[in-house]
Amino acid sequence: MNQKNGQGAEYENKKVSSWKEIYTISDGRVMYPRNIPKGWKLKELKVQVFGTEVGSSLATYKNGNRYFYYVFEDCSGVDGSTRVYFGEKRKKIKVVKHSEGEFYLYQGKTQLSAIGNIRKYQIHIDGDLSVKEISDLIRSIQ
Repeated sequence: MNQKNGQGAEYENKKVSSWKEIYTISDGRVMYPRNIPKGWKLKELKVQVFGTEVGSSLATYKNGNRYFYYVFEDCSGVDGSTRVYFGEKRKKIKVVKHSEGEFYLYQGKTQLSAIGNIRKYQIHIDGDLSVKEISDLIRSIQ
């Protein structure tokens, strides 16, 4: 089935070059970090699109052999709570305040994760970041 006849259509992954491009595609319905920790570079950025609808966005950042992932999703059409499952056991270690919400930090064996809800958006950050780096990153999200 395909999108042309309107049956069984699905979101399609689209590579983009900047968060500003996603901002334009989504009519401003995206929040992303404005300040990336020193040494980190954007490696890849994808957005899911379906016609004029925008799904989740996934950014991959790299610093040498270290990686972190930033996932943004508009959950305005979702009622109730969502659960996130990690590939390894993690311990909740801290709550980081954002001007419009809060993020919960979870420490795994080697990686740190942050999950937050701001307005109707869910943001998930996962990777080889320090607590300071992830806290600074969270505070820069707009």
